[in-house]
Amino acid sequence: MRKLVRRHRLTTMLGGAVIAGSCALAGCSSGGSTAGAPASSSATQSISASPTPTAKNVTVSPESVSDTELGYIVTEVTPEMTDEKLPVLKASVAYDQALWRLNITGKSADNPDSLAIDKARDDLIENPEFPRRVHRTAPIKVSIDIVDFEANRRDLAQVTTCLDLNESKAVNTKGEDVTMSTDIGKYRVETTLVLNDDKKWVVKQQRTADVGTCGNDTSSASPSTATQQSTAGATSSHTGG
Repeated sequence: MRKLVRRHRLTTMLGGAVIAGSCALAGCSSGGSTAGAPASSSATQSISASPTPTAKNVTVSPESVSDTELGYIVTEVTPEMTDEKLPVLKASVAYDQALWRLNITGKSADNPDSLAIDKARDDLIENPEFPRRVHRTAPIKVSIDIVDFEANRRDLAQVTTCLDLNESKAVNTKGEDVTMSTDIGKYRVETTLVLNDDKKWVVKQQRTADVGTCGNDTSSASPSTATQQSTAGATSSHTGG
């Protein structure tokens, strides 16, 4: 169960399931779990919103990056997209979907090394205790708010999304709805990606902030125990623990 410890926050958010030994979802640094921690203002300020001179604007429909079979629904995609940012967006969504698939169905990613590195990669490894604990159900709704590169760099990027768990339920092993008020709400999720040696974008870290940090959700409650593995563990991010 050590692999899943990083999910501790989403695990709470997703249904109060405590995943022993994991700090997953969202963002664990090499020094320990940071899942669910708000992104630092300095990190946010370092993101550059200016496209490169050669970048071409592109339109990405929410449907094209949703997975209706899984119940992962993208409700909105930032209009400030370019062809250069598109691979970043796709890599971030692929990782997030794999993380939620693990936490909703217990099925791990076929090739986690192609999606993430470090602890973010460990969060995609199969949970041997699923479905012995409380886990989340679809729909998982996400709006993609920001896709951009680190200032003056093209090998480091960040994607900021708003995770909406208001329609997702926490379910126990008997299939009973055990959702509590602390299991619902909207959470800002920040995903950091890097270019690997094959020049492919992979997730390095994912962090989930407190409930009410995005969208029109003004709730001040803290997430229960669901941090998608980092959020999905039940946001730690962002269910099947």
